[in-house]
Amino acid sequence: MHTTPSSSSLLCIQPPTHGNLITILSIDGGGVRGIFSATILAYLESQLQALVAITQVTNQISDENPDFFRIKPMDYGRFLVISIGTGSPKTEEKYSAKMAAKWGTLRWLLHGGSVPLVDVFTQASADMVDFHISVVFQALQSEQNYLRIQDDTLTGKDSSTDIATKENLDNLVLIGERLLKKPVSRVNLETEFSEPIPNGHTNAEALKKYVKEKQSLDALLSDICIATSAAPTYLPAHTFETKTSAGQVREFNLIDGGVAANNPALVAMGEVTKAIIRGNSDFFPIKPMDYGRFLVISLGTGAGKDQGKYSADAAAKWGVLGWLTSGGSTPLVDVFTQASADMVDLHISAVFQALHSDKYLRIQEDKLSGEVSSVDIATKKNLKDLVKVGEGLLKKPVARVNLETGIFEPSNTELESNQEALKRFAALLSDEKRRRLARSPHGMANTYKSNAK
Repeated sequence: MHTTPSSSSLLCIQPPTHGNLITILSIDGGGVRGIFSATILAYLESQLQALVAITQVTNQISDENPDFFRIKPMDYGRFLVISIGTGSPKTEEKYSAKMAAKWGTLRWLLHGGSVPLVDVFTQASADMVDFHISVVFQALQSEQNYLRIQDDTLTGKDSSTDIATKENLDNLVLIGERLLKKPVSRVNLETEFSEPIPNGHTNAEALKKYVKEKQSLDALLSDICIATSAAPTYLPAHTFETKTSAGQVREFNLIDGGVAANNPALVAMGEVTKAIIRGNSDFFPIKPMDYGRFLVISLGTGAGKDQGKYSADAAAKWGVLGWLTSGGSTPLVDVFTQASADMVDLHISAVFQALHSDKYLRIQEDKLSGEVSSVDIATKKNLKDLVKVGEGLLKKPVARVNLETGIFEPSNTELESNQEALKRFAALLSDEKRRRLARSPHGMANTYKSNAK
């Protein structure tokens, strides 16, 4: 992953060569249990005070935040914005002023199976944002730095936000594929409508500008999402093809990577090691086995209680069918998934403990039971319960793998909670960011004097 400065980048992230640490964030697979880890991640993000909108960036620039020292307030010509819409209903004939003039409160809340008030406010706010950003970028003659991809012609079930049948999802994928082939559109400041650019690029061609290498891995996001969700016995395997500009076709036949690395932390560390071995300048002068330079945050998505779920006596009587389904679960998938995650944690813990490093944090709840232990129960109640599990785990003490037993248990030497550990890691990440900026020729030479040594 080679990082080079670019005038088209909103924020240029400085590579590890300018800092002291290689930072990795790893999140396990786990279906809807991802809500659980997202709660943990949200807390970490709050500690990092992440910038989430152009308005916030502008405020930081106006306050002379050193992160943006080379950009003047309102210097939008240096911004790159790609906005992906989720589609909106075809507005013609759905509602009319003549029709709305007769509506009372109830009709604004419910009409023809829709909620007009929500539709109008949602679409109006999206249109206003698009119009405002278009005005700014066109005034600065940097329209190429703003790309808005949206389909405003959806009808019927395709325009719904909550119909998740296979037929409807397949239709939406086709709509997205067709949208990629359509020309880039921009807001006409005279009419305020989005119109195709005459003789312009397609949306796909515009996006291709941002694909720098390994064209054979440039797959559709829809294919990636379907393939990475294809857990055996839950969802079918997925096949698709990619094509390079030279016409070379590569075929992929994939299932959920969780069968091999449900905890992807070790894979990430391996990818960094390979990049170092290949001589990637982003990591110079770090050595391939210099794990003392790694900072790793690994978020689990929870696991079922070990006690009593399966026993050797029961498993000894299982045939093929018993391993595939028992007590409403899939033992074979459970065992392989949990074993791979545990082995990753065991290996990384052994490495960091051998180095006496405290820069590895694994947050996991391994005592889930009932519906929250399922990967595919997406009821509102269960999702809320998963959020509560995540919030509760923040207050629990940091746990580590006992290298003697292999069991994940609260550390006898650590007194901090997961919440306190995340605060500590957030401080380390913030320090690392400033250190890289201080040392980088593209960063701030004077923003990090005290800790850059």
